[in-house]
Amino acid sequence: MSKTIVLSEDQIWDYMMCPAHFEMARRKVVPTKSQTLKDYIDIVTKRFLANLMNGDILPVDQLKKDWDKICRRHSDFIDQRKCIAGYAAISKLYSWAEKVRLRVLDIMVPYAILVNGREGQKIDIRGEIPFIGVNQRNVVEILTIDYSEKHTNQVRTDMNLRHTLHCYAYQKQIGRDVGIHVRNLKYDEDIFSFRTIDDFKRVERTIADIGYAISKELFYPREGLGCVACNVAGACRVWH
Repeated sequence: MSKTIVLSEDQIWDYMMCPAHFEMARRKVVPTKSQTLKDYIDIVTKRFLANLMNGDILPVDQLKKDWDKICRRHSDFIDQRKCIAGYAAISKLYSWAEKVRLRVLDIMVPYAILVNGREGQKIDIRGEIPFIGVNQRNVVEILTIDYSEKHTNQVRTDMNLRHTLHCYAYQKQIGRDVGIHVRNLKYDEDIFSFRTIDDFKRVERTIADIGYAISKELFYPREGLGCVACNVAGACRVWH
């Protein structure tokens, strides 16, 4: 029996984005992940939702003070434009949560699931489901906060493998189906999406193929439009 392959969820997306980037990050030639504005706004979001889960509602002024501290601490990355965008996102999150009386069941829920590999080995996937909420019909849903400047696309949401993996992990661990609720803060949009057995087969095949490729050390630069903004472009030029 082949040895079990252990992968984090982030490693799966990293390999899909670019196998060469994955390989360099694994060798610690480059950082495993570069911070984005979403990552910093998420710090405030997590604190707000964690308190909400425990029955405490942090006032919006407190959330803005928390954001101020983050902006000052990371001023080399968060310029004035990004700081203002963060204020807007936090304000809209608070207003929406207040309007719908948002209920949070859990946050940062860890999971560990096994997927069958192509050569009989097991692939052990570890990750976290960010937020689990309860809607106004008392139905549990995986909640995703979209901070994007663009409209949330229904087709892309339905195809999104990250959402599929989270639904798959929830079903495996809890034994129930769960839907996806994406809240776009900028445009006050709500997108709902559900997964079927065919979606789960797709994510299983994807993970099996990635596990196989990594075990065979199939790494290569995946050139595309994203290369322009890639944080490892310099290292990629001399990748081998």
